[in-house]
Amino acid sequence: MNLETISYSEFKNISAEKYNKIPLYYFFDKKQKEELFIKLGVTDENAKEKLYLAFDGVILKSEAHKLDEYYEWYSETIDVLHKREDFLYQMFYYEFNNYESHIANSYQDVFDEFAVDKKSDIVKKAYEKAKTDHWQDAVKHDLF
Repeated sequence: MNLETISYSEFKNISAEKYNKIPLYYFFDKKQKEELFIKLGVTDENAKEKLYLAFDGVILKSEAHKLDEYYEWYSETIDVLHKREDFLYQMFYYEFNNYESHIANSYQDVFDEFAVDKKSDIVKKAYEKAKTDHWQDAVKHDLF
């Protein structure tokens, strides 16, 4: 992965691929919990010793380092990518579409959620350009 050229879309795909390799488990009812506990070799009595809660799911404590490693990689990568104006522009434009910002007129919501350094001139410039271009494209293609 070349941090100087990777697109936002490519980064999202790589990030999702890495995240999906983390052995997080979910259960939504008692039967699923029992099946999962059997699979993991966990009982109600030793669950606190063997499991961490993570994102509405569980992860074995012995595997939790994989989640830590992912977030360390993600944080370090985002720190680099958020210094690239073209990456930031792609990120904002993509998420404006994802959030349908042109319909709800909620561009600021995307900025608030995705801008890591909200005071950075590069971030602000990329946001404003993406917002303008996105709005013009929405009007041009009658996306309302």
